[in-house]
Amino acid sequence: VSELAYAELPIERSLLHLQLVLSINCFSSGK
Repeated sequence: VSELAYAELPIERSLLHLQLVLSINCFSSGK
């Protein structure tokens, strides 16, 4: 269970980072 939780953390963080980057890119291109 600990290994699964440890493996899920980087995925969630990468998804949040990707969403943040995409939102910034859309905001920049919108300008």
